[in-house]
Amino acid sequence: MQFNTYPLRQQTIGTRRELVSLHYGKKSRDLKIYLQASLHADEIPPMLVLHHLRSLLDQAEKEGLIEGEIVLVPYANAIGLSQHVMHDHLGRFDLNTGLNFNRSHPDFYELIAENIESQLTQDIEANKR
Repeated sequence: MQFNTYPLRQQTIGTRRELVSLHYGKKSRDLKIYLQASLHADEIPPMLVLHHLRSLLDQAEKEGLIEGEIVLVPYANAIGLSQHVMHDHLGRFDLNTGLNFNRSHPDFYELIAENIESQLTQDIEANKR
């Protein structure tokens, strides 16, 4: 298993948050499964499921049973995961703005589409590369 960390911008001095991804099997363009938990941060059951899935994947990888790549992101909202007010988990909303973390993100579709449109062809495999 490969363990990756991705540091997030600090909210305040002296704090650190990061996202974690666990990669099982071998990198593959065609065979890849991506699972994430707690996108809204207050969704704890999916975190528990991925926690238990890890031991099964550890064993499957030891036995060489994984074809392709399986990526786990055990918590997809590290900022929201740490937000509690009066013992209530309020991880879905930014405490500074009140906005839902998953509804106020930049949409890069138009910018990306403009930059790659001229490179796309009818060849699906070439497009993937």
